[in-house]
Amino acid sequence: MRDGRKRKRRVLGYSAIAVGTASTIVFLSPIFPIGIEGLVIGAIFFGIAWWALGNASFSRLLHPVGRPPAEATVPIDPLLPVQILRLAREAGGTLTVAQVAMELNIPISEAQTGLLACVRSGSASEDYNVEAGYAVFTFPEFRRPEPGSEGS
Repeated sequence: MRDGRKRKRRVLGYSAIAVGTASTIVFLSPIFPIGIEGLVIGAIFFGIAWWALGNASFSRLLHPVGRPPAEATVPIDPLLPVQILRLAREAGGTLTVAQVAMELNIPISEAQTGLLACVRSGSASEDYNVEAGYAVFTFPEFRRPEPGSEGS
């Protein structure tokens, strides 16, 4: 029963987005002699979509791919990137979010934010291990040389 209600609200929300968009396009189009009413009707339908889809679903439409919006980042200790650099040196230059969280005994969200701070500062680069399914952060200055590559 609950899934049916969710589905109906989702259909209502997406339909309201379609009608709101069409009303806004009609307002902007010089072909139709509709004035500000088209914009008002579009705004009403966007409001209905906001209610029907809920704030989270509507926000997902605005930010569909990639990282969450900037205001969703977790505040961290200013020394966390330094602790992560020390950990990267001990680990040979490669870390994951889970490793940082476990070794530094911090929440996963803080570990990810700290690693991304290292990426933004240029100390690390973020790669994605497709086979394993998780992000790997590489710190080039702490990478251990491959065996046999020193003598070349």
